[in-house]
Amino acid sequence: MQTRYFDRFLLATLSADETTSLAAVEPSRYLAPSELLRDESISLPSARRQFRAGRIALKTAILAVKNSREAETIALEDAFRRDDYAALEIGSRDDRNRGVAPKLCDDASRGSISHIATAAVAAYPLSSDDALGCDVVEFGSVRRNMLDLFFTESERAALNEPDVWATDEQDVVWAAKEAAYKAVSRELPFKPNLIEVEPDGDGRYRVRVEGVELPAFVVDRDQRRAVVVAVR
Repeated sequence: MQTRYFDRFLLATLSADETTSLAAVEPSRYLAPSELLRDESISLPSARRQFRAGRIALKTAILAVKNSREAETIALEDAFRRDDYAALEIGSRDDRNRGVAPKLCDDASRGSISHIATAAVAAYPLSSDDALGCDVVEFGSVRRNMLDLFFTESERAALNEPDVWATDEQDVVWAAKEAAYKAVSRELPFKPNLIEVEPDGDGRYRVRVEGVELPAFVVDRDQRRAVVVAVR
């Protein structure tokens, strides 16, 4: 498990091996009672595994910020021995059972969680004045038949270029849409074709969503996936 500091937030990442290894760890070691109830309600094993990994990632990010820890790489078992993860209760539903940005009870700062089969990431702001969203995307997730449905005219014009498509830019643009929506939206549904992403050079983007323009950044990338964070 890794934590990394950026100018306005901290990013925590669990690898595929760590996510898989959670099957052998008793959930009560890292989930609060209310989270255990939510965990038990998830019937699909892969979804349950990702839920657990996301909660651990965000708790790790919160603990790192609140305890002013340096960026580090730490094994899950060592992290559980050092900190009482089960004592931290993260809520991500409102009183009408709608999804909201995840946060600790009585904490002014809201974090963001994203997970795929091969990783879980969480971002937590260094200042409670900032709102943020993060998204992790596997390359190859966006197919050409998705362009007309989920991308704007200007995005399609850029992404239809063969050389651009081969760089997996379409997946990164999708992640920027997701991250910006999480940073801005409170109640409106996710409508990606109404979110405009404009490249700003060197892994940076300007995103317009719901009348707000905000920056998004690629903060991690390898041959299989990319992580994007948007900050408002």
